[in-house]
Amino acid sequence: MSGKRVRGENEGSSLHLDAPDNAARKLMVSVAMEQGTPTVRIEIEGMQRNLIVYTRSNVSSLQPGISRCDVLGTTTRPYGVTREVLDIMRLLSVTFSLNGREFTQAFLVCYLPAHAAGLLGTDFFEKAGAIIDDL
Repeated sequence: MSGKRVRGENEGSSLHLDAPDNAARKLMVSVAMEQGTPTVRIEIEGMQRNLIVYTRSNVSSLQPGISRCDVLGTTTRPYGVTREVLDIMRLLSVTFSLNGREFTQAFLVCYLPAHAAGLLGTDFFEKAGAIIDDL
């Protein structure tokens, strides 16, 4: 696995992530810094969405209205960055595209104090076999 910072055309930096070197199909993802926050661009149900790469969360989450996928049951009561319990509306199994590769991930649905459509937590990165070493 490797990760490196590169200069973009506008002199902003981005971080490239890829799967471990022994992965069956290597995936490299460009992580943009938006207002100091690492984000990735994914496609959900034909719409481009920005998700925050959030390694302090062990669950991935989406804002309400981002997906119409099947609802799953959950008893999870996660805490937000303010240490308050998040008001979870439901759990969705969402299929999305990241750099042309399709993934299916469970997302908690709740309002987030963020401009992005949601958060990709460590649950996704562990499942995908990705290693993040520069965030």
